[in-house]
Amino acid sequence: MVKFALVLGGFFLIFCLPLFAPFAPNEVHLEALKLPPSAMHWLGTDFLGRDEFSRLLVGLRNSVFVGLVSGLLALAISLAFAFGVLFAPKWGRSSLLGFLDGFLALPNLLLILLFSAFSQRGLGLLGLGGLLSLFLWPQMAKVFADRFREIATREFVANERALGASNLEIAFYEILPLAKNSVFVLLANTCAHAISAEALLSFFGLGLKVGEASLGNMLNEATQAIFTGVWWLVLIPGVAVFVVVFALAWAGERSRA
Repeated sequence: MVKFALVLGGFFLIFCLPLFAPFAPNEVHLEALKLPPSAMHWLGTDFLGRDEFSRLLVGLRNSVFVGLVSGLLALAISLAFAFGVLFAPKWGRSSLLGFLDGFLALPNLLLILLFSAFSQRGLGLLGLGGLLSLFLWPQMAKVFADRFREIATREFVANERALGASNLEIAFYEILPLAKNSVFVLLANTCAHAISAEALLSFFGLGLKVGEASLGNMLNEATQAIFTGVWWLVLIPGVAVFVVVFALAWAGERSRA
């Protein structure tokens, strides 16, 4: 419970970050183009004079929101699928696992790029989170299916079934409590993958709507900075992506203990 509370507190702090932004993230100042970090603009300004620190705070919130939406939706789908595999008859279990193996064999990144390309104006936060979840859930479902099957073979589960427990009762009162560490690890890793995918898609202009503050859009807007010496536009969002993904991966590994 302590770990869960710490994670919730971390997400709450990230979602509150925009409250500390000194400027509006899309506020243009043509008299302050490409300014280096200073007392007024802590992380400098971009090619439109927008405050990079303000955009970073909002971008962090948006990217983490996309990752969280994607992770939670993928978790719901994967849990439903894994329990469906567990309680299905033998022929149904084989069909579901065959479908899952086929899905896992698909080039997910290329499919995400393909679906994203259909939205010429970019996607919203919920839309992108939902799209990513459709391609991230199979990895979670594969692990859950194996883990649930192993727990279901234990003697206490057979005793509960003999006493008349329903499949839902076995799933939520017997199996899930024992698999909670696996659930948290996979959720954290999936959120990290979703944030990385959002950064990649937005970098190529296929993620969030143009102008929407996110770590990927900030990197996309900074592509010209490499050749003009505006180093802070590249360094800041790049380091932010690394820190967020590393923190989520670390939290997932720590939860194994």
